[in-house]
Amino acid sequence: MAPKSPVKTLAKSPAKVPAQPPDTELIKLIQGALRASRDKRLIISGIVGNIVEKDKTRDKTGFDKTVDKTMRDNEGAYFRRPDGHPNMWEEQDIEGLRALSTQLLQENRRLNEDILTKQDIEGTRTDYTQLLQENQRLKEKNQQLDADILAGGMGALQVGANPVEPE
Repeated sequence: MAPKSPVKTLAKSPAKVPAQPPDTELIKLIQGALRASRDKRLIISGIVGNIVEKDKTRDKTGFDKTVDKTMRDNEGAYFRRPDGHPNMWEEQDIEGLRALSTQLLQENRRLNEDILTKQDIEGTRTDYTQLLQENQRLKEKNQQLDADILAGGMGALQVGANPVEPE
């Protein structure tokens, strides 16, 4: 007798949720992004506006390999618009990015100098406090030595001390 083929049962689909009207703005946004990217994504990296273009490709085994291409300012590479427009960026956009970059670098330097100055001030305060404490300790020791000298010898008149006989 031939074995019977297994019987396949289909699971019943769950009750359908009433459909809501689609968000047309979101759909247009997604469609525009897909049309602009065509499996390539443009990512703005850094303040200067370096653009990293990631091109997803698949090798023979089906694994994704991501190729990064960095396009820099005016070092022979192109700027691309963030919306995926194939034309280069307008010159005024590049100048604006350069000006912003310069301004932010100057602000960063100023903040670093402020931090170093604050650290120097705090270090100086700590050193000054230590020097004051050392100075106070030396003053007290000096007063004790002066008192001993006036008393006629090193600790000769202290309470309970035996006077030292000179030899």
